[in-house]
Amino acid sequence: MAEHAAGRRASPKDLTAYELYLRGREAIHAWTSESVTEAKSLIKQAVEKDPNFARAWDELGVVYFVSIDFGAEPRTALADALKATERAISLDPMDALAHAHLAHILGGYGEFQRSKAEFETALRLNPGSAEILMIYSSWATGYENPQRAAEIVDRSIRLDPNYPTWATGPFSYAYVMAERYQDALRVLEGQSPDNYTVYSWVNRAVSYAMLNRSQDARLWVTKTLEKHPDLTIEGLLAGPDWLDADRAHLSKVMRKAGFPVCAKPEQLKGIQNPVRQPECAAVAP
Repeated sequence: MAEHAAGRRASPKDLTAYELYLRGREAIHAWTSESVTEAKSLIKQAVEKDPNFARAWDELGVVYFVSIDFGAEPRTALADALKATERAISLDPMDALAHAHLAHILGGYGEFQRSKAEFETALRLNPGSAEILMIYSSWATGYENPQRAAEIVDRSIRLDPNYPTWATGPFSYAYVMAERYQDALRVLEGQSPDNYTVYSWVNRAVSYAMLNRSQDARLWVTKTLEKHPDLTIEGLLAGPDWLDADRAHLSKVMRKAGFPVCAKPEQLKGIQNPVRQPECAAVAP
């Protein structure tokens, strides 16, 4: 297995560092704001104890990236994620999972060509990795096509039926983009809302709407806005990390669900060249 080979190549010299790394990974998989904060602390300790432990640097990049879903300042967290993941690859260039994480981060910057190339590298190094396919699934909607992305999710679930909590987000997103809304609900309804990111809340509401379950859609829009009171279609989709087709589709289905459209001016500050929704563009950001 390529993952085991990576572990042998990049095994830590400090067993305490390895233990901290494992505890950090376990904390991430709990997928709550508190567990992500705990994971960040543990894995930072791991790389301090063993600065050449490539896998710990890669996991630190993951923690920084996912912290955005739990309220971290996006630009700072993204920059920290990029730095840590590039350090991991410099220490172990053959780590397929690190290349997949770098691809995910580059997508967050809107660098889609580089992101696609890194995913291709990851899949070339380890084409049978369920985890890499999980990461790739949400980007494959634009890099290949939505139906292909949904098929990648199907394959990921076959490879790992007990997939981690975090995978529900990309899985439901890929199914929404492929208009397989019942499948999106299947994975979302199997997870506690306590573990939802903002995207999971949105995906559940829009799936009900697109299945013409209007009462459920209204209920979940209300629940989503109670959890994320500043959420708007424009605010969610204004950044550079959206492929055009994905942005257009999500805008359409969020409108049908009944989410508010226009962002408040302060929500767009800090986004360079924000993509405006048509009816909001006349309002100065």
